[in-house]
Amino acid sequence: MLHNFKKIKDFLPVIIKDEDYDFASILNLLRFKLNRMHCHFTSWDCPLDPSEARRIAKQIKYAIYLIDRYYDESGFEELADTLTWDKYEILPLRTPEESKRIVEFMEKDSKLKQEYLDRLFRHMAKYIQTWWD
Repeated sequence: MLHNFKKIKDFLPVIIKDEDYDFASILNLLRFKLNRMHCHFTSWDCPLDPSEARRIAKQIKYAIYLIDRYYDESGFEELADTLTWDKYEILPLRTPEESKRIVEFMEKDSKLKQEYLDRLFRHMAKYIQTWWD
């Protein structure tokens, strides 16, 4: 029973940040759960054969990696560094070339994010039923 209260306490910060209208909240919750599972399969008290536990942990780690790649904003930061900003650095002063680059970048980023989601859910569909000890 105490273990369940600890789990509730652990999940509380993730649940508090949850928004019903924000699809990314489910990815945050999924990442949190996967991270807990990864910790379990890499712990000394996992009841599985160590090679089996390592195999599952590796599969879970890849799912976490895909979620992290989905959230990676480094491309936006690199693009922002190349834009012309006003003197207060609040709004970019967009030239037609910059506007075109922004649109192209956002289209490319959107496709990439969709690819990460597709890979994540294909990966999970393939392995998730084996991720239990």
